[in-house]
Amino acid sequence: MYSVDGQKFEAGEIGFQPLLARAYRNRVRPMCLCSVEPVPVYITCLGGTFVLKRMPCTGGLHAVDCLHYEPPEGMSGSADIGAAISEDRHTGLTELNVDFSLSCTPSRPTSDRIASAVSSIHTTRPRLSLRGLLQFLWNEAELTTWKPAFAGKRTWAVVRHHLLRAAENKVLNGQLLATVMFVPESFSVSDKAQIAARRADRLANRLMRPGQGQGKMIVIGEIKEILPARCAFNIVLKHLPDLPFSIEANVHRRMIQNFNDEVSLWRSPVDVHLVLAATFTLASGGHPMIDTMCLLTTSAKWIPADDAFELRLVDSLVHQCRSFRKFQRLNLKVPSLSPSAVLLDVKPAPIGLALLRDGDDSVDATTAAESDSPPDWIWRIGERDLPAFPQ
Repeated sequence: MYSVDGQKFEAGEIGFQPLLARAYRNRVRPMCLCSVEPVPVYITCLGGTFVLKRMPCTGGLHAVDCLHYEPPEGMSGSADIGAAISEDRHTGLTELNVDFSLSCTPSRPTSDRIASAVSSIHTTRPRLSLRGLLQFLWNEAELTTWKPAFAGKRTWAVVRHHLLRAAENKVLNGQLLATVMFVPESFSVSDKAQIAARRADRLANRLMRPGQGQGKMIVIGEIKEILPARCAFNIVLKHLPDLPFSIEANVHRRMIQNFNDEVSLWRSPVDVHLVLAATFTLASGGHPMIDTMCLLTTSAKWIPADDAFELRLVDSLVHQCRSFRKFQRLNLKVPSLSPSAVLLDVKPAPIGLALLRDGDDSVDATTAAESDSPPDWIWRIGERDLPAFPQ
């Protein structure tokens, strides 16, 4: 429910769009009525549709069940990458400053072609790595949030739809992210020929541009298998069985080194998805060749989980029908006791859930009490089993 120029309207209600159009022209500031104290929001126009968006630094003022709610930056560990993501309130476009290229340049050393787990590089302006971009999109697509009503409804088709929607108003190196991002559509044997034709047209339009040289794209998909090939390896994506992505043998070796935790979790008997994000070109033979890549593990419900402990935390919350949001580390300057997730179905405020691993022995209860945002629930791994969650 919103208040716009003194009138109360529910989002989607008949007459809401014309009201927003007038408010947009008159520069009227709408108010979100989710809390006792109304919270200001702003209007932007995307594709002819007027949309209400959260004002910067106000996410924590909204009710936890509000569309605009965002946990405080100190809780999620995302404060240091704010300058890498800049939003224009007038156009509704979000510019992303990244540390990788989408132009074809001479080959770089192999070590540069594996995106590390570091998600931002601090230069004059922070930048998102390829992994940081993937995590940011996952968050924008609201795939880090889970509610019991989502059970049985979060398929790859749903994940793809939300990722594409999240990319619609993002700008990357002066290009709309949606135009350079390729997310395979759900495979169907009966529609195999049509899917292949749409895919070929999409890749040809972007990667084979007459007179402009060859371009790059970003592929996001779930890995089905990694197979040895002649002098290289092939990564086969689910829903894309007839178009393997090639990587050089030394790039494969670096991938195993840099993403050993993700690959090990994927190869274990637990139910996880291994998501690939990679920049790629078309080789002379017409097959895609990966340039820079990163990996992300998620639960069976597509909720990010960095290791087996976070996976157990997420799966337990889903099993107990809890509403929660999983945090992702967009930088490495995160205190050891920063929450891994936050419960959204508790009153009067959300409750942070933190994991204390064996490597964090220097952190104790005193440190937790003195931190800016001490978690309300801590699982001390190695000392005890998963504690009961707050009711």
